[in-house]
Amino acid sequence: MTINAINLLPVKTASCSVMGDYAIKKKMTVPYSKARRGDVVLYDFNHNGTSDHTGIIYRVEGSKIYVVEGNTSTSNDCNGGAVMKRVRTKSQVNYIIRPKYDKTVTADMIVKTALHQVGVKESPRNSNKVKYNTWFYGRVVQGDKYPWCCTFVCWCFAHVEAPELELTKPLGKYGLDIPKPTLKHGSKGKSVKQLQKFLNWYGCKKLKLDGKYGDNTEHQVKRFQKAEGIKTDGVYGSQSYKAAKAYKAEIKKPKPEQPAKDPDKKNAAAKLIAKMDLFAWKYGTPKKNYAYKTGRPRNACKEAMRSYGYDTKPEYSDCGNFVNTVVRKSGVDKHFTSLHAVKTPFPKKEDKFNIVISGRVPKVKELKAGDIIRYKKKGGDQHAMFYYGGGKICDAGHYNRFGNIRKNDFRYKRSNVKKNTIQVLRAKG
Repeated sequence: MTINAINLLPVKTASCSVMGDYAIKKKMTVPYSKARRGDVVLYDFNHNGTSDHTGIIYRVEGSKIYVVEGNTSTSNDCNGGAVMKRVRTKSQVNYIIRPKYDKTVTADMIVKTALHQVGVKESPRNSNKVKYNTWFYGRVVQGDKYPWCCTFVCWCFAHVEAPELELTKPLGKYGLDIPKPTLKHGSKGKSVKQLQKFLNWYGCKKLKLDGKYGDNTEHQVKRFQKAEGIKTDGVYGSQSYKAAKAYKAEIKKPKPEQPAKDPDKKNAAAKLIAKMDLFAWKYGTPKKNYAYKTGRPRNACKEAMRSYGYDTKPEYSDCGNFVNTVVRKSGVDKHFTSLHAVKTPFPKKEDKFNIVISGRVPKVKELKAGDIIRYKKKGGDQHAMFYYGGGKICDAGHYNRFGNIRKNDFRYKRSNVKKNTIQVLRAKG
């Protein structure tokens, strides 16, 4: 991922002298003695008072500065045709510019971006035809009037390489086709497009589905390989195929909603269970073993919660949102106290609920389908869930992801709640 931080420079320009004038005007210059990593340096090689070359400092060592420069070489300082590392001294420097870095874009990020460009050359030689000029002018340019040392610096600030978070293995299964090996840089076609879809599902989420195995696809394959603990070579081979295939599973179609013939005749527990099923099939994604979405957040579920009047901010509990949604939509209690915030107390007594257990861990035989179990986890956070019957639990907020609602997820175990259970609510009727 790249960040456009061109605003950190005094001005976007192809002229070193213009860059220096704006830096002085905006008071962004510092003395040579205070030069540091990430500063932009302007040179005056012929000592006529006008800046004629520039670069980005990546190290300061005594009286010397180590710089990444564009359009330079050992035989021609300011028109050498390549991106190189150079060593400079005070006598060559006109100005040192200090960009206003922050937490979003740091000096290290700029330096890393610049160093990754070392070795780039104009083509053909002595033409000034190079990608930095093409980006700056919006078209291919070449000729003596298009030197590119300053456009190189501007390009680096406009294409800052942001650090990527390591991919984590996704939950659940993948329902689309997995391409067979071998695919590598330069490959094209349907198989590459299938691979790109899988990588986006896995967590990359930024690959264009163009069927072309280019630099970006190769990079994301390496991230996938690293997350799976296999050889990180950027080639989608047998090991990568085996790792990807492990996520393959058939996804069953949702069962059609079966409305009750006479819902008013249902008892309170049956209404709660029916509403749990309805909510699951409508806003979850059925899986092989679960009726509810068991992976990444679902926008449909998120929007559903909002439509029921619940905020989706991280400080509010997903489990409380789910319990309240089911209770309200089932009509069991129209005035059920909200479980939004962690510190919101659960109702001690409600007209339509009977508190059957309080202050201890309930046994399975004491529970009935439709019961609401409320307890505190070991870390102190509130949690609320439904008892689904048959020793099964139905809850939301698993893995701290909104809308991650799980039905028949695991059997009720007293060890899950240990001595932290507060109470069980049972709807009357």
